[in-house]
Parts: sequence; C-alpha cells; structure tokens
Amino acid sequence: MTWNRWYAFRSYLRSSLWIVPFVALLLEQVTFRVIYAFDAKITWIPPWPLSVSGTQSALQTIITLMLSFIVFTFGSLLVAIQVASGQLTPRIIATTLLRDNVIRRTVGLFVFTLLFSLGTVARIETTVPHLVMWVAATLGLVSLMAFLFARSHRPHCC
Repeated sequence: MTWNRWYAFRSYLRSSLWIVPFVALLLEQVTFRVIYAFDAKITWIPPWPLSVSGTQSALQTIITLMLSFIVFTFGSLLVAIQVASGQLTPRIIATTLLRDNVIRRTVGLFVFTLLFSLGTVARIETTVPHLVMWVAATLGLVSLMAFLFARSHRPHCC
C-alpha cells in the first residue's frame, strides 16, 4: 500500500462515525458472553434487589434512555454539521466535528449499553442473573454521566 493510500485509509477510519458503534457491537457480544458465564460461577455478588418484573422494567428504562441518547447525540451532531457547513469548508468539518473523540466514544458507550441491556432483558425468564444485571445497571449509570458530560463538551470549531 502506498503512503497516499495508507493516509487516505487512516483518515477515513478516523473520520467515520460508523466504526466506533460497530466495534462496540463486537465488544458487547464478547463481553456479554464472558460476564454471563461468570455469573453462573461467582457466588459473592450482592443479590439484585428487584424482582423479575422490576428488573425487566429497569432494563426497558435503560434501553429507552440509550435510544434517546443516541438520537439526541446524532441529531446534535447533524445540526452542528449543518451550521458549520455554512461557515467552514468540508475539510475543516471533517477534522473538527467528525473526528471528535468525545462524541465517538460516547456513542460507542451508548451502543454498547443498549445492546448489553437488550441481551440481558431477552435472557431473563424466571431468575435474574445478578452479575449481568449489576453490570447493565452500572453501564446505564455511566452512560447517563457520559451523556451529561458530552452535552457540556463543545467542539473546537463552533
């Protein structure tokens, strides 16, 4: 691969928004299976305080929050790009907005949490897997904090 093609490929990877959620999907699949396997073997975890129906409601709330966060984040990014397109060149937009690692990482966290919560709620029948649920609840809380942090974060250009 020549230097120009390698540079173009790296530039594409750094400015593409779909790569981080895709990697989050792959990581979630591996992480979920590992944590689900550990849940059956570990006994020192504090019990989950909610019943099966309460746990399903809590997971549905996390899922709803993650969908809302993803839509709001991409909607805000779309508005920022639209406003910036009237003032800046496409090269500046690509380097300042699309390469913003705070936005990319928070979207990756939201996708990871969404998929983890969906996997958890789909596997709850009569008992609640304690470790899996504690991880899902922690991910939901961390995602809420990341959303609030990302809302206070301003891109450098706008």
